[in-house]
Amino acid sequence: MKQKRGIFFGIILSVVFVGMFSACQRKRHADYDAMMAASSRLEIKTKDGGGYCTATAFEKNGDIYRFITAAHCVAKYNEATQETILKEATYKVVLEEKDGNKISYDAKVRMVGELKNSEDVAVVEAKIDKLIPLISIADSDPKLGEDVAIVTAPTFLGNELVKGYISKKKFNNNLIVSGVNWRGFALMQKVGLGNGQGSSGGSIVSEERNAIIATVVGFIRTWQDHISLTVLPISKFKKFYNEAKQGKRVLIREAQNKCQVSLDDLLKNLK
Repeated sequence: MKQKRGIFFGIILSVVFVGMFSACQRKRHADYDAMMAASSRLEIKTKDGGGYCTATAFEKNGDIYRFITAAHCVAKYNEATQETILKEATYKVVLEEKDGNKISYDAKVRMVGELKNSEDVAVVEAKIDKLIPLISIADSDPKLGEDVAIVTAPTFLGNELVKGYISKKKFNNNLIVSGVNWRGFALMQKVGLGNGQGSSGGSIVSEERNAIIATVVGFIRTWQDHISLTVLPISKFKKFYNEAKQGKRVLIREAQNKCQVSLDDLLKNLK
């Protein structure tokens, strides 16, 4: 009798384990759908043309959504004066629906990191008339070997999901790119193709934590055209974002007259 009970109990445990494992797998795939829906193509139009980057929804207040992206997408860095200057441009976030239909929304730059401090992060806002998923900000930085995923829109094909892993959690050498030091940034290796011009600002999402652990700022091309994505650890964004919300930062220097807009004035629209 005891043996039969033991066999029965073992079967129950196996069924529970398999069910939990299957649920975990389903949740992971569902997260990919959320990432696709929360990621947007950030279109930048200037008098000289413009460009595009990637931005991800991470926070909302009513129908106002906030997207994380890269500072160099929306601002220029003056190496001589060490000023981060907002581009004279108009912005749109372009969301892609499951059927492939794309919807554009006007966007505004709300916060820009100081590139002299290697804060290559920015926050843009858009009023959106439908619900879209939010991808949360992780509590800590990338871990070595951590499996990750990223959605970018670098080509006319629209949003693409790319997977990879963190190959170096902290780059310890000085590497100056357009006046910005990438020291302390992390490196990601991607599996397959899918990243290119327009990937900047894309969010690196941990498979395990289902949260943003870093953002794409560029890439390093080495021997035989091997490419490592350079990613900004999320702790740098969190430090900047928290200080900005507390009124400790000047948010924007405008390109037209380089005037400084007080944080208090802009935060009235963020609360």
